[in-house]
Amino acid sequence: MSKVYRLFANNFEEISHVLRVAWRAIRWEQYLQQNHRGEVLASLHWFDVQESFLKTRNILSSFEPHVRPHVMAVIVAHVVSRAYWGKMEQGGVPAFCSFCNQSHVPDFTHIMWTCMGFNTDRPMCPEALVQRTLGWCDPNLSTEENRRVLRHMARVRAEVVAARWAPAETTAR
Repeated sequence: MSKVYRLFANNFEEISHVLRVAWRAIRWEQYLQQNHRGEVLASLHWFDVQESFLKTRNILSSFEPHVRPHVMAVIVAHVVSRAYWGKMEQGGVPAFCSFCNQSHVPDFTHIMWTCMGFNTDRPMCPEALVQRTLGWCDPNLSTEENRRVLRHMARVRAEVVAARWAPAETTAR
């Protein structure tokens, strides 16, 4: 997809838009190479996810201020599951999920989409890979359905973070 743009006084906005899109595409490719969730999303190119990104950006301000930091963390892949945290900090992946008290590895997919500890008001697991992984909006869903998915992911992230820093005797829910 290439096009020649000539700089005129009346097309500054168009050129600015093209540069923003190009910058986002480059940042997406860098993200895929650097982030552990990038492996899951490697099949998606920027033009596959651009509409999801824009729709997500447009609903961010609709979340309450106390929820917004967790929403932001979700959409930039800053959800660190107990499994990943254990691997990073303790040298091993736990085989038990303290949220549902079951013998499940508490990885991202488990805590987000199958853990019975987070079953209250959990939406169906999204079909769109970028939504299931980053909470980015699915252009085929309504704004409210997209908000519900992102709100759930933010709530799970908030509880995982709270449990990580809770005193040892209160970490099991």
